[in-house]
Amino acid sequence: MVGLWWILAGGMCLSAAAEADSKSVKLVQSTTVEIGGRSVGLVKILSRVHTVTGEPYFLADLAVADRGSKKEQSYLVAEGNEIEIGNQKVKIGQIRPASSRTERGFVVLQLEP
Repeated sequence: MVGLWWILAGGMCLSAAAEADSKSVKLVQSTTVEIGGRSVGLVKILSRVHTVTGEPYFLADLAVADRGSKKEQSYLVAEGNEIEIGNQKVKIGQIRPASSRTERGFVVLQLEP
């Protein structure tokens, strides 16, 4: 129950928009979208530094809720990862943290056939 706070926040500011390509969805932090019969929310974006190359990379903490069974699952994903949300295969296309205090980070989810 504690992890469901993002559903309330997402309900107030639902602004996830479809990209120009109809097979991808831009999920903005603190919003939710419906994918594969599940509610998906972006909880936070984490920044890490690769130990070998020294290059930064980002991880996205996604929360997926099934309203029917009232179960919630969490995914920690990086760009290029593939997961299955409900009956829909999804590839993580892009993860970008907030560029300023007034902007929010986002994840681009590519819907696979």
